[in-house]
Amino acid sequence: MRRGSVMLGVVVLLASLLGDGHGASAASATVMLGDGPIPLSRAASLHCHDLERPIIRCFRTERQLMAAVRASMTRPPYRRSGAILSSISYVHIFADAGFDGASMFLTGAYSNLGDIGWNDRISSFRSVNNGAGTFSQHAGYEGTHYAFCCDTAVSNVGVYNDTWSSVTGSA
Repeated sequence: MRRGSVMLGVVVLLASLLGDGHGASAASATVMLGDGPIPLSRAASLHCHDLERPIIRCFRTERQLMAAVRASMTRPPYRRSGAILSSISYVHIFADAGFDGASMFLTGAYSNLGDIGWNDRISSFRSVNNGAGTFSQHAGYEGTHYAFCCDTAVSNVGVYNDTWSSVTGSA
């Protein structure tokens, strides 16, 4: 595993531990592109992270997203006493198969992915740093479930394509 992937995993898990983790509605989230707010509905067409939940930071390219996530590791609360905290995990979702298209790092549970523009849009995903969780067919963690664990990389979710409406996870 590349060092950057491990460090990125560290950031994502810490954010999940700092967040509420109870699947609170994201309807009150503020979505930022650059220095300005944008409509929440645009988040699913960009590359975003929720490391500052309830703020969702978005970028036009995957490269910009990855640079921003890496840079966040150098600022509190992710860096303490000169050492990066370890064992951060969760999931990176993509709108298209093959880890392509719009993407987002999810660092906590979402009882309704529609609140962040991701209802029925996930086509591939990677769990990060032993991240584990469950995608559910309907909001509120109802319907058919798909569990993932431990650095899973699924380039095409097959029959589950564009069917998930909620996600929960555990570090």
